[in-house]
This record gives sequence, C-alpha cells and structure tokens, in this order.
Amino acid sequence: MRALLITTLTEVDSDELRHVVDISARENVQLVPTGALGAGAYLAASIEPEARAAIAILPKRSAEHPGWSAIMVEVGICLGMAIPLLLIVDPSEKLPPALAPVRHARARLDDIDSLRLHIGMFLRGARQVSQAAGSRPTRHTDTVTTHVETSDSWTFAGHKLQSDVAALLSSSGALLGAAVVGDQPGVDLAFAVDIQRVPTTVVVEVKPFSGHWAPTSAIQQLSRHIEETGADLGLLITDKSPAGPLVRQAPANILVYSLEDLSEALRTTGLERLLREARNRVVHGV
Repeated sequence: MRALLITTLTEVDSDELRHVVDISARENVQLVPTGALGAGAYLAASIEPEARAAIAILPKRSAEHPGWSAIMVEVGICLGMAIPLLLIVDPSEKLPPALAPVRHARARLDDIDSLRLHIGMFLRGARQVSQAAGSRPTRHTDTVTTHVETSDSWTFAGHKLQSDVAALLSSSGALLGAAVVGDQPGVDLAFAVDIQRVPTTVVVEVKPFSGHWAPTSAIQQLSRHIEETGADLGLLITDKSPAGPLVRQAPANILVYSLEDLSEALRTTGLERLLREARNRVVHGV
C-alpha cells in the first residue's frame, strides 16, 4: 500500500522524518512525498489509485511558514477526494479550527511512542477500510467508527479476559486487527473513535483480579501510557466489579469497569455516548 506524505520538509529520508518513515515501512506502507507528484493544486491530477491514505505533518508556527498555503491546498485535496488523512501536530502548536474534525495526533517527530500508536492505528485502519470498500458496496452510517488493535500481551495471563473485551468492543462496532500497539507495559488494546467528528484515541488495559497485580499500579501504568502516547482516554477492565475506591482514585481520563459492567454500559449507553461523556469530563470538567 502507498500513502501520501504531505510535508514542508524537502527530503523524505531526512533525520526528522525517520520515525514516520520507519513506522510506515513496518506497516508495509510506502510513503510518497507529494512534492514528487506535483505539489499544491497540481497534486489532484497526479494521485495514483494505490495511494489509499495520507499523512500531513503540519509545520511549527504554521500560519507564518512559507509552505503553509501549499500544505492546506494538499490537505484540502485529500479531504475532497475522501482519502483517509492523519495530521501530525506538534504539541506546542494550535490546530486551526477548520482542521479540528480531521483525525490528528499531537506528537513531536522524535516522539516514537506517540507516532507508533497513532500512525500504526491510522494506517491499519485505512487498509481495512480500503479492503472493505473493495469487497462490498460502501455503506454510509452515522454510527461510531472504531478501529481496535491488539498488543503482543495477548499470549500472556488474562488471554480469555482480553479476548472477551475485544469481542465486546467488536460487537459495539469495532474493526479488529491483530497488531502490536507498542513495546511498553500498560496497554493491551487500542482503538480510535470519531465522536461527533472529533477524533478520539483510547487505550485499554485488561487486568484479571485472579492475577497478582496492584490496582493502583495498573492505573498509574495506564495513565503513564496515555501521557507518553498522547491518547485521549484510557479504559481499565477487570473480571470482577471494581471496588468504589478503585473507581474514585482513577483520574478523569481513565474509566474503570468490570467486563460485566462494561457490557451493561455499552448495552444501555452505547460506546459513543460513554466515551463522549468521559471526554467532556476531561475537557470541561463536567
């Protein structure tokens, strides 16, 4: 698979882009810089059918950057042609309001953990959407679009519980993909959700009570992973109803559920509303 690379950096093999290029290569995706096809408005006539996704790296001090206008033209072309697009934004920069609905990751180009999570999920999701579109008619829906990915911890203790959680998320509209999220502890699953056109990334840690683990440690571990990868929310799932103190000590961006309670919450509330309310609590404190 090929993906477009929209950037003001002139050399795709530059040191600044090496993590982006390496992560894409590990996903068997070849990045094609738009400058090699026809920058700016000329891009639309040069995009090949094999280009099934696009990654745009927004420059620092965006509005003042001399290449900003060309970047925006190329981003607009991709959106107009319905090419799945991921924006990479430096954490110190403000995302223009017009681009807020576009899937984006706040990460520095040397932040390999965040880039691995967001680029990996995005490219696998783009491939799955492309394969699905080629095998059946396109179906438009207003339901939440979810891409779930599994880590290599699948083979360790808690296999059955992890499988049950993945199956539950899948039944709520998730596209499952067997792929490594990262090599750090603190995450078993990850999925990206578009909630009211706002991209939201969720990482999940699954912990059986039958195992020897400290609830506080699990929350701290998951919280650290959220911070390191730039995810929006976390889910800590256990096999038994968690005690009240465990729920209360979790920060606003981590939800704690037993598998049974999560199943009931998804049945009565739905995944989109559940995460939308959690995100609102984080952003607005309500």
